[in-house]
Amino acid sequence: MAALEKIEVPIEIAGIDVAPMLPWWRQKTVWTIITGMVTAAAGYFTGEVSLVVFVGIIFGGLTSIFARQGIEKSKNPSLLRPSKRGDGDITG
Repeated sequence: MAALEKIEVPIEIAGIDVAPMLPWWRQKTVWTIITGMVTAAAGYFTGEVSLVVFVGIIFGGLTSIFARQGIEKSKNPSLLRPSKRGDGDITG
């Protein structure tokens, strides 16, 4: 028996191709933000940056990760419940 493979079918909404959203841990942007947060932690623990800068970078990074996830979900309406898509179905 052949191994099961994940088949990705392109989704088209209103004539626009919508790519499936990658999980958050597979996105390059998230790993860049995490790298910055680790660098800020290293800078704080070595005394190169202050606590205010360290906390600012941590909260800024977390805000960026959550904002990116929200933007990705809003760009791909197929991830929303039918009642939130605006396609007229209110039973959702």
